[in-house]
Amino acid sequence: MLNDRKEELSIRAATVEDAELFWHWANDRSVREQSFNIEPINWESHLEWFNRRVASPTTRFYLLLEDDEPVGQIRYDRAADEQSAEIGFSISKEHRGKGLGVEILRLTVRRALQDLDCRKITALVIEGNEASRKAFLRAGFQLEGSTEIKGRQAESFVWKLAEN
Repeated sequence: MLNDRKEELSIRAATVEDAELFWHWANDRSVREQSFNIEPINWESHLEWFNRRVASPTTRFYLLLEDDEPVGQIRYDRAADEQSAEIGFSISKEHRGKGLGVEILRLTVRRALQDLDCRKITALVIEGNEASRKAFLRAGFQLEGSTEIKGRQAESFVWKLAEN
């Protein structure tokens, strides 16, 4: 779908100046519905959390830009095992349904693994979130199983670096 437009897509690291944009995206009703914590996020908590994450050596935050306009975000957090990273992403409401979820994954997965010195990425998708499920599968993630977190069923997806 985006093959002719890939030259219009780019990635950049998120900065503290992006906090408000990420806050609005995180509080989008459909994003909250697909989160383990469905409650709205207050600004002060978000700002404190966001600034900590942006400064953390174990987190990588990227913005997906289409024609230099922010259209999505993705975050990788190195897990306690230091061999894997956990992932979360969202696409702005106005840009959903265009395959951008797949693109943000494809454009960042190797870079995040290299930056965080990890070998695999894990993702949890809440049952019923077909858009995210399809994006992970199309981007080369493998379904690993299912689990329950905070009373919600979720599927676990994994992407691993090829062994040499």
